[in-house]
Amino acid sequence: LGVLSIGGPRRATGVEGIGCFPYHVVAPNDDIGAVGLVGTETAQVASGVSTLREQTRDSLIAEAVLRHRKTEHRGLPLIMARCEADQSTKPDDLACGLAFDNFLAAADTLRAVAKSMNKTARILAIGLDYCLEDVTSTDTQYRDGMLALMRKIELALGEQGYRKPCFVSSFECGDLLSDLGCHTQAQWELATNPAGFDLLFSAPGYMFEQNSYSRPTPESLAQMAEMDAFAIEAKQESGLWCCPTFLLAERERDDNGQETHTIRVSANALSELVIDPEPDFGSVDHAGFSLENVENAARIVNVRPCPNVPLDILLECDMAPEGDNMKLRYACGQIAQREVPADHVDFPHNRGGIRDEWQAESASGRQLYRWALPCVLPVH
Repeated sequence: LGVLSIGGPRRATGVEGIGCFPYHVVAPNDDIGAVGLVGTETAQVASGVSTLREQTRDSLIAEAVLRHRKTEHRGLPLIMARCEADQSTKPDDLACGLAFDNFLAAADTLRAVAKSMNKTARILAIGLDYCLEDVTSTDTQYRDGMLALMRKIELALGEQGYRKPCFVSSFECGDLLSDLGCHTQAQWELATNPAGFDLLFSAPGYMFEQNSYSRPTPESLAQMAEMDAFAIEAKQESGLWCCPTFLLAERERDDNGQETHTIRVSANALSELVIDPEPDFGSVDHAGFSLENVENAARIVNVRPCPNVPLDILLECDMAPEGDNMKLRYACGQIAQREVPADHVDFPHNRGGIRDEWQAESASGRQLYRWALPCVLPVH
């Protein structure tokens, strides 16, 4: 099996050390390892695989998959991991740069090595890790660029004989101060309408610690990989993985048609929504919801579940909110009013407190939940 990825330099983050399955998680034997060439030169198709001296998100995904299989007393396949990244500043460049060429070389290596073992190669998942690196595109350009990138990958892998791939990504939530440049609207559109691609958002980024350079800590890197693995396996087994995703925000009306103080927010989720008052990454005001473009200074004062619709959340305001262009934000759009030291480690500033009932225990002992994805919704 192969766990491959393509993206920006942050994807190439590696942690020194030998994994728990050193003879089952490997990389091409070109002495580069799982981290790839990061756009420095052209990769060649390797003749075999070798063990790893460092761990990347891709190798940790493979490790998590193997750990789950071992727990279930299933066979442990050989998994090749490789990330390829470069310095592209927009998806169109990523789709025609060195990272893309080297990504295809890795896929070719996987196929060649499997053939030498009289096996059939299969790509378990392709990680997409490209968002903050895009500093030039509008939301629409970013969305269309990522769709075009997936289409190009799908076609190129098809020519190599692979089946339609499963793409997996985290929903980027920004750094310790803000989510500027996160393309929140574009990511939400990809999550709600992936245009026929098998695209999974395994988790929102706000549940993982990072440093002031937006790099995950080693513990967070492993937890991100675990969430990716859970999403990939759920997709394989049942075809279902979905972080709660808010779709609609409406002002409630009373029996006489008059607007009330309440906004109803409807979501798509795989189980009942939970408002968690004490997430382990730190609680936030009003579960992460905020209003903008409110003309009469109405404020959210309470957030509660809808008693008869388990996928709806009710936001109670201190007065009926008014505004022609009113928007509701969840886990986005806020800027921290503080300074961050260069060595500071924390969770992203923008985060929310809504999740569904799914949970699993991380190998680190942390309880993992499927938290809701950020969004910006017009209030109807």
